[in-house]
Amino acid sequence: MYHKYDHEQVRIQKAEWISTASLNLLNTVQNLVIHVGLLAGSMLCAWLVAENFNIGNRVLTVGDYVLFATYIIQLYMPLNWFGTYYRMIQQSFIDMENMFDLLQEKQEVKDVPGASELVVTKGMIEFSHVGFHYEPSKEILKDVTFVVPPGQTYALVGHSGSGKSTIIRLLFRFYDVTSGTIRIDGQDISQVQQESVRKAIGVVPQDTVLFNNDIRYDH
Repeated sequence: MYHKYDHEQVRIQKAEWISTASLNLLNTVQNLVIHVGLLAGSMLCAWLVAENFNIGNRVLTVGDYVLFATYIIQLYMPLNWFGTYYRMIQQSFIDMENMFDLLQEKQEVKDVPGASELVVTKGMIEFSHVGFHYEPSKEILKDVTFVVPPGQTYALVGHSGSGKSTIIRLLFRFYDVTSGTIRIDGQDISQVQQESVRKAIGVVPQDTVLFNNDIRYDH
């Protein structure tokens, strides 16, 4: 597994390096074209002014040269952002692709036909002989049994990968248990609506995310 992780890390680093190099090359070529154009236009305009070139019975003056240079400089600034916009658009396309892939995922956990809403009266949580695995070859939880009485505080302690987060995911019914039963106030959560289960539970994650909105919305 570590070999695969190192391989993927190197692959991502190479892709990131290629992307960065292409953006730097784009910015360099863009700046070169703009500066060469500015230099060539300035030299041509200066020569026309020096030769008293007539355009429509009007002699070019130093003011015309200054006007030309001002226009070029004003045009240069928006063009200079093309590299940044290119990177943002490229990243947006990647995010859109990931979003569409997510939307095409089939729902694994479904409510049983005629599932009722969870009715919380006291808030007692019961895990009864719960077993679960993400992959059949590796069991995460095996015969887990405990009861959290209403109004009590319990702590799940264990090393990384022991299944603490998995217990919370099962309580929210993000996954269905492989064996055993999870009950809230005596109701099997696999027999009630998922939405009602999640409405009844509040979680404060370790990495708290706040949205740019009011306190009520974030709550």
